[in-house]
Amino acid sequence: GCMIWDDSRWDHDLLDFHKRLITLRKQSQTLQRGGFQMLLTETDTLAYQREGCDNTRFIVVAHRGEEKRAAAPLSVHHADIADGTVFTEFFSGQQLTVVDGALPLPALPQGATLWQAAC
Repeated sequence: GCMIWDDSRWDHDLLDFHKRLITLRKQSQTLQRGGFQMLLTETDTLAYQREGCDNTRFIVVAHRGEEKRAAAPLSVHHADIADGTVFTEFFSGQQLTVVDGALPLPALPQGATLWQAAC
């Protein structure tokens, strides 16, 4: 459809969400020019890592299924992520720690999560 110019009809929460993502990308050398590595591909779910440029790494986990993805560890050993690395989810602030080469992901509804950690 065409652009709705009446801002009283806009989804302001969605607009703010996109603004936060745009700001994060503009401020992060890693998201602009960092390395890319696939971590997981499953039916309806994928995860990848961006790491490098500014001593920051991000893990994006996207799930498109109608049913939640069950809580399960995400193997990160092959991505050279050390045990004890703490990741913080960008939107919720939830923190997870890598244990035995895996990030213990919670159940995931449809959508995406963005996890950030220092390298």
